[in-house]
Amino acid sequence: MRARTIWFSRSAVAAAAALSLAACGESPAPPVKTADDAPGASTTTAPPPAEAPSSAPTAAATAAPTTVMVGAPATTAAPVVDGHVFKKKLPAIGAKVIESETKTTSLTLDVTPKPKAKPIQAVRSDRSTIEKTVEVLAVSADAITKVKVTYKTHSKVEKKDAKESATTSPVAGKTYVVEAKDGAVTVLTDKGAAAPADETKAVQDDFKKLGKPNDLAKAIPDTPIKIGDRVDAIGQALQARVTKDDDAGTKTTVESTAVTLTRVNDKGGVKTGVFDLAFNLTVEKDSLIIRMKVKGTVEVRMEDGFPVTMSLQAPTTLATPDGAPGPKISGSGVSTMEGTRQVL
Repeated sequence: MRARTIWFSRSAVAAAAALSLAACGESPAPPVKTADDAPGASTTTAPPPAEAPSSAPTAAATAAPTTVMVGAPATTAAPVVDGHVFKKKLPAIGAKVIESETKTTSLTLDVTPKPKAKPIQAVRSDRSTIEKTVEVLAVSADAITKVKVTYKTHSKVEKKDAKESATTSPVAGKTYVVEAKDGAVTVLTDKGAAAPADETKAVQDDFKKLGKPNDLAKAIPDTPIKIGDRVDAIGQALQARVTKDDDAGTKTTVESTAVTLTRVNDKGGVKTGVFDLAFNLTVEKDSLIIRMKVKGTVEVRMEDGFPVTMSLQAPTTLATPDGAPGPKISGSGVSTMEGTRQVL
């Protein structure tokens, strides 16, 4: 029970990280090439207007000849955009990105094995780190469908009371070709052979959204967003994503969702918008009620909607419901997630 508790707290924060907007390491499409400029328009000189019927020449009569562009459109001032526009683009084939993600969970639990027994305290924590390079190999009209991924790091450190253990995933240091087709995600080694079962599962867990349209990216408005604006469409898409994987034994509730554009950065000519994120998450699973107050930020590039940094924190409480059979469990702690994406 305790192991499931720790795992689920961490996975709930991972669900919150869906605001990264691209679970498969999207990267921007290259700039669109424009057509060559049209040849310059010819010019002609209009004759001066006739003199006014007066002994004094008018200003028009004494003005210099006017040069007129034949066929040139009238010039108008560029419209003023009140706010910031976030474009949304699928990545180009061959685009690469380095993704780094660290998740931590720390919980202090009190377990009462039977009524009137003295509670037993347990301290649990874990830290998982994944660093990988993702190259886009194929895209459809609205989704990435095939990638090549190389895992530099894929490890976890767990601490139970005073005992610490470290494990390394079998995918660490290896390269795979991952493809979504006909509703399934296949995993091949870099030699073209089917990956072993344990490696396949680890990679499939990492690419659950491959081949599916990015509903969160679509939720970014096409209209300008001003600093201080709440973006309710993103919050609604987040709620739908976090709750849609519920099964018969799991009930997830998301409340008090708020997504707000708080500032704009300009790093070397690349503009990004920073969104503050907050929501309350309640999960009923395995005779436990887990409550998390998630807060954090996500930084998104304006030129393509690509998320580049993410930081989430979630103070967590858990308890068995009143009247539930078996041991009574209560506890509290915190879960975090930090992530970066670097376009190569």
